[in-house]
Amino acid sequence: MLCRVPSSYPVPNMPSQGAVQHDGPTNAQSCIHLCVITGGCVAVDYNFAWTVCWLHMDAANLDPDKLVYSSIVDHYQLYKHCYEGLKKGMGRPTLV
Repeated sequence: MLCRVPSSYPVPNMPSQGAVQHDGPTNAQSCIHLCVITGGCVAVDYNFAWTVCWLHMDAANLDPDKLVYSSIVDHYQLYKHCYEGLKKGMGRPTLV
């Protein structure tokens, strides 16, 4: 199986509950990058007014019922794309 770098799906103005604050990232992309390199991270919330990054380590935090409105925080969920059958002669790759 081959996996490529995860992509993110933005949910504007809708942070989720249950994240852990991390200092350092100064924009949404660097917050997302921190999540990508942090084992177990499934999503981030980024407060662009106060430049604060929050990492979600529990997929249960992605439940739509846990999203709340905030005009200054965007939520980004990570999606890892993995494929099987990429070896020569194995046909088309299959998304897992």
